[in-house]
Amino acid sequence: MDSLAPFPPRLVHVLREGAQDLRRQEPEPGVTVIGRSIKLKRAAEYGPGEVTVEAFVLGVAGKTGPKRQIHVTLAEDEYTRATDAHAQGRTLKIEGDLARRGTYYELTRITDFDVL
Repeated sequence: MDSLAPFPPRLVHVLREGAQDLRRQEPEPGVTVIGRSIKLKRAAEYGPGEVTVEAFVLGVAGKTGPKRQIHVTLAEDEYTRATDAHAQGRTLKIEGDLARRGTYYELTRITDFDVL
């Protein structure tokens, strides 16, 4: 087979699907997540912890996406504030990069965290 020959049609289909999947996994930078925590998890009594937030996502252009469950790893101070907000039923506002990780979303490279 000549290395310059076109790909067979069935392979083109597989390559397109793979490219779409990779694009979906690429983080969307600079999004704002606004919602309430629905799950708190920390490995030890102190230190960072993971918060699952049921939230709306505001993109860079201000577009609002559908409500999603988003996993966020927070430093100890922010995790403590998120725990207090959870107990009080308060809303969180977190900014960072949103990425799809298999079946869930994750907010990484946190640039701002606030309790509303």
